[in-house]
Amino acid sequence: FEIGWQWWAWGLCFVLDDLCYYWVHRCGHRIRWMWAAHVNHHSSQHYNLSTALRQTWTGALAVNFLFRLPLVVIGFHPGMIAFCVGINLIYQFWFHHATNPVYLDRNYAGVFIVW
Repeated sequence: FEIGWQWWAWGLCFVLDDLCYYWVHRCGHRIRWMWAAHVNHHSSQHYNLSTALRQTWTGALAVNFLFRLPLVVIGFHPGMIAFCVGINLIYQFWFHHATNPVYLDRNYAGVFIVW
């Protein structure tokens, strides 16, 4: 399938990418193999933008790309997906990563807390 570059495709891709991100992030915290690839993102004592954007090169080994493969299959262009992934990651910096124990491991979504 091919969805194309219509204006509505960007919004739909962004929402569906956030759902995919929810699952990859949840699994990244819950599955030991994936946590080994995700832990460097949480390894700093001081949280800042460079820490937030620190992504692991071992994500490919942890098969993180499989979580976004359905977006390609239903017809979103990989470039559109990559752009939405980037926007999602930048947005998260301002609102996520709680430090209070009661909130840790509670919200795995990047933007939409409904997941």
